[in-house]
Amino acid sequence: DNLDADTNSILETAGKLIGRVKVAKEKPDLAYFGDLVASIPEFFKQKIYAVGRMVKATYDQRDEFNEIVTNLEDHDNTNVATAFKDLNKQDAAGYTKVQDYLVGEDRDRHGYRLEYDADAAKWRVVHPDTGLYIDEFESAVDEYFIDTGEVQAAESSIRHEAEDLQKINWIPQQVNAVKAFRMSTNKGFFLLTADMRRLKKRFADAKMPEPKITTRGEDGKPVKISIDEALAIMGDMRGYYFPRIRERGNYMLTAHKEGELSKKETFKFNVGKIGYRKRSLEKDGWKVDVKPISQVGEDVFTLSGELIKTQQLINAALERVEKTPSVQFDKEEIQKVFDETEAIFSTALAEQLSNIIRERGSRVHMTKRVEKVYTGYEEDPAIAIAKYIRGLAGGEAKRNMTVKLLRAFTGTELSFAEFKDKNPDAGWEEYQDHVRKMMIDSTKQKNAFKWGLAYIKHVTRNPETADEVIGMLRGVGVAKFLAFRVFSAPLVNITALPTSVVATMKGAGIPYIKTWRLIGKACWDYGMYRAGKTKNETRKIFDYIRLKGWDNAQFNSESLSVLRSNLGRKYDKIIEWGMFTFGESERLNRAATIAGTYRGLANLEKHKDKSFEELMNLAKEVSDKAHAVYAKGNDPYFAMGGNPAAQVAQMFYVFRRFSHSYLMNMRRLGFEEKDLVAVMHMVLAPALIAGAGASVMTPIIGAMLRGFGYDDPEEEMYYEVGKTFGETAETFARFGALGLVPGISAKGSLAIGITDAPTSITDIAGAPGSVLDDIFVKGIPLVARGDVSKGFEKILPTGLGNILRARREAKEGLTTKTNLPLFYGNEVVKPTAAETFYRALSFYPERIAKIQEKQYREFQTADKYTKRRSEIYARMRKLILDDNGDKSTWAKLYAEVAEYNEDIIGLNFYVPLITNKSIKANTNLKRIYKPSKRERMRQ
Repeated sequence: DNLDADTNSILETAGKLIGRVKVAKEKPDLAYFGDLVASIPEFFKQKIYAVGRMVKATYDQRDEFNEIVTNLEDHDNTNVATAFKDLNKQDAAGYTKVQDYLVGEDRDRHGYRLEYDADAAKWRVVHPDTGLYIDEFESAVDEYFIDTGEVQAAESSIRHEAEDLQKINWIPQQVNAVKAFRMSTNKGFFLLTADMRRLKKRFADAKMPEPKITTRGEDGKPVKISIDEALAIMGDMRGYYFPRIRERGNYMLTAHKEGELSKKETFKFNVGKIGYRKRSLEKDGWKVDVKPISQVGEDVFTLSGELIKTQQLINAALERVEKTPSVQFDKEEIQKVFDETEAIFSTALAEQLSNIIRERGSRVHMTKRVEKVYTGYEEDPAIAIAKYIRGLAGGEAKRNMTVKLLRAFTGTELSFAEFKDKNPDAGWEEYQDHVRKMMIDSTKQKNAFKWGLAYIKHVTRNPETADEVIGMLRGVGVAKFLAFRVFSAPLVNITALPTSVVATMKGAGIPYIKTWRLIGKACWDYGMYRAGKTKNETRKIFDYIRLKGWDNAQFNSESLSVLRSNLGRKYDKIIEWGMFTFGESERLNRAATIAGTYRGLANLEKHKDKSFEELMNLAKEVSDKAHAVYAKGNDPYFAMGGNPAAQVAQMFYVFRRFSHSYLMNMRRLGFEEKDLVAVMHMVLAPALIAGAGASVMTPIIGAMLRGFGYDDPEEEMYYEVGKTFGETAETFARFGALGLVPGISAKGSLAIGITDAPTSITDIAGAPGSVLDDIFVKGIPLVARGDVSKGFEKILPTGLGNILRARREAKEGLTTKTNLPLFYGNEVVKPTAAETFYRALSFYPERIAKIQEKQYREFQTADKYTKRRSEIYARMRKLILDDNGDKSTWAKLYAEVAEYNEDIIGLNFYVPLITNKSIKANTNLKRIYKPSKRERMRQ
């Protein structure tokens, strides 16, 4: 009780000192500096209900995406990716046979078809060769708009195809791969057809015309078809469908040759590879044409989704809302919101369906059975089905997110009918008041409104060329500094568990002592779960986490997605392996945090009535705050959009998101939760693990003490600790527990860097800027002048470069930039065998770190005194040039000399004193007016 009282007293006092005076407001707004400039959505979303719902919509997009992917991949204990992987491993020739079969059936339009008889309300399965009906099922659309008869018919067609393959002696693994492939594509079709039926009913209820879907006819020209015609086409291609997914690009190369299948290949740029490919094909007799791409020729969207028309509708809706004051948000305006969101959803769906159908053309409008096929799409079934699943899930999740965002922003999450269900006695005026209360008001919540407009545009906008370039640079930065650091990067990453996670769990109400046991057990259980050795409640927890994708490596996914999509398959695999251990450490962090927090919350009395899902969502909140959310939906305001400033901010922010979240979490725990224990843990835990310099408070205290005349408070503290308590104590103070065992420094990695300010273009460009600097400014010039090892240490990813560095330093010792040996005292600094081993693993040996840290700090202090000494000499020379000045001025200068010398004597390393001899040497007029040797040689 006393601790709680003291905590409240301390934090309330601090809040009064630094907080703003509260002003009574009808509706709360976001603070421009405190929220828009200094914070991120994860930590201000609770201030305004609509803001929270908008942020949740972007988080839900990721959850929904993962749920759909899991549903489309898993079928009755068979995973489609695993089925193809096992087949390829066991029988590579059999895998190729399956690939040829799936691609060939699609090109020949040969497969079991589903036909719907509207008069009989039945689904029938049509044999691919005889055209006869072989099965029929009663149609029955359920509450989710899934037709159970259609599902049964699809299952029947898959079963018949499997039986046909068994008859021609295909092995079980081949049959299972084909079955899993068909089940995935059919589930995808169910998802789309359910959306179409739902859409059809909405437009019928609203008495509005249905949207049309664009495809192409026999002549290749665009034609528009109805939803019913689209449903018929989907059933028609159900038994042979193979997704024709081409790489995204800006230019299309089309090639024709007599007797060969025509080719369509996409390229991002109209230079380089496209020119080489064009010349190569022309040399082999192909007629080649290159044109800019005006229409996406893919079966499904990528996760980001090129919803061109949809984006135009979103922008138009936002523009109208921006111009409509809340007082005018009447019945007509509210109806416009619903009409616009319906239009956005239907247009997005229509665009996606158009892409699926357009590649083949519509059988409704074509008479030829065999189409004109263009190769150049992905033909490996394992890769094609993976892209199909992720593209379909991404399109579905993005459509739903967009509608949620717009309705939360405008206060129309509940329709009038839904509002009436909850409030039977309410009328339209009450509903209108509800909308105005829930919406973000452009007049009363100006900052929130400004943020909301930018936020919706940011998370829904289509990627542009500049985004691709910046994304590539960010990915290269992450790969350069984290890839192949097999042990060091994961070790640093896992320190989030004993630092931010413990504190955040404590802030959620879990007793401090219990948090440690809960985290430890959760880590063990997650390992057992991955090994398939858990059951009952533990399995239920981790199954739910996996279903939602909450244990996905967010940092890897967010940072490397663009880079991986632009590299070839071979390089993609290299990056995957290079980042494997770091990704696994992030999965462990998130899964263990959620599982441990769930168990801790479930034991609290105040949560006894909450359901499993509610407690898991609370646990996910703790994980998000402790580990940071790596997604566009949690970008800071200054990094939103596609303008150059935002792009630079995104580069600068690559490795700073966790630090930013750490600081915001401390602020939340302190000023909102008033939990002093949690705050103190976040201050002290990094220091205990990696040394005092890793604590967020050390640079702040150091800056304050410098104002009182201390040269380097942190280094002076280490010196005093070592002098008083011995070298071991100094090592612990300097490098924490990791400095003692195993004897490494992780201080630089754990330090938040709260006082670090960018001082150069490289700093502002963040990790991508550092990569360019390492390669082009340092690495290549070093190689050019013959310093090959040092050059490649800079050029290669850090994990590989450190192996070269360890080998070089073991042989010649540490050297300066100019290849001079590095001395500490009278000895050349040379790593021991153990230190070389650590260095090769990208760890920083404690002894070497201590030497280099002390020397660097001494250099900084000496440089400060050098400038101070030079200033004194300059003022003395000025007095001499002004005929010596008056005695009082000289007296003041000599007083400064005495003060300077007094400060120097207190240092524990050498810095020159100002003596009579040095004064004479630096104020000698003959010497001053004597030209340098270079000038004397000038003709």
